[in-house]
Amino acid sequence: MTDVGTRRPLRPSAPARRPPVPLTGDLVPPYASWGQRVLAALLDSAVLGGVTWLFAGAGVAGPELAPGAVPGPPLQDLTPWLETAPSLVLVALAMLALQGWTGFTPGKRVLGIAVVVEGGDRPPGLLGAVLRVVAHALDAVLLVGYLRPLWHAERRTFADSLVGTVVVRRTRLEPVAWFGRLVRRLPGATSPRAGRVVSVAAGVACLLGLGFGLPVGGSGGYGTAPADAECVVAPSADGAGAVTAVGATVTANGWHEWERRLWVRRSTVDETSVAVDWVWEGAADSFPEVELSASARADGLVLARATEPAEVHVQAVTGGGVVSESTLTVRGVPEPAALPADDLLVVSSLVVDGTLVATCEAVVDTRRLAAAPSS
Repeated sequence: MTDVGTRRPLRPSAPARRPPVPLTGDLVPPYASWGQRVLAALLDSAVLGGVTWLFAGAGVAGPELAPGAVPGPPLQDLTPWLETAPSLVLVALAMLALQGWTGFTPGKRVLGIAVVVEGGDRPPGLLGAVLRVVAHALDAVLLVGYLRPLWHAERRTFADSLVGTVVVRRTRLEPVAWFGRLVRRLPGATSPRAGRVVSVAAGVACLLGLGFGLPVGGSGGYGTAPADAECVVAPSADGAGAVTAVGATVTANGWHEWERRLWVRRSTVDETSVAVDWVWEGAADSFPEVELSASARADGLVLARATEPAEVHVQAVTGGGVVSESTLTVRGVPEPAALPADDLLVVSSLVVDGTLVATCEAVVDTRRLAAAPSS
């Protein structure tokens, strides 16, 4: 029997495991501030805007992760990106996948914040990220939802509450299970340097997005290519007396504008129009209804056409007759760079009182139109 005085002291029991600490603004990890979320949204918008400019050029509304949160030009002044560059779908999906599978986007990574599911410590998944973007439409109404984190206890937007997500301050977060296993197979993915490399890459992406969002140079050029037209009087007009002589001159006009962002230069405006100047002579007491039509063709294909009543711009009485002039402009011709040299055929017709009077043809040398500047 062991004496009480020599009895070995009992080993202290292991401390009871504490329950997980809830995510609150006063505890660790804290919720992201409203300013952090706004700056992250601006950086993500810059990345998407820069990619949109590279793929589709200026004047195109790019994809958004927070629709309506970042101010910009009115939507009616922009062309939807799906119409001009459907390939941007892959870029939008990549950004959604990053947020869904890792909790981060480039902007969030730079600001040190992440999207996680409510009451947990994992990303929302791709479906959650997609639903969150859709739910942001409610936040965009009068911007009330985007301002809600200013007073909400958990700093949530309406989209966060609907989807069940919160935004917390985090620089590292375990990806979704299958994506994490895939990433860990990459060489060096588990080293301490990997996180720093990812953060640097996110910062570079944001800087490039900001750079491609600001024009640093631009210019334009204008060129004309006149051509004499060969006109043939229609047999049905012989002896009609309404028109005694016809003639036409064709002039193609090209306008080109470009802008530079960082080291990349893109065309912003490429337009070509064709003007046909008609001249006809009729009796002094004749007031015929004149209609002009013209079409621009290349390789047997009609590129653009126009038909409208003629407006007489100049009238002069010569030997009892009236010499009249009018110009018809054909728009919608492809840009100068897309036109075949020496192969733009312009065909125009003059119709008086419903009767074809003459047809004129001219070949335009498109090499004389505006071309992209060399520097």
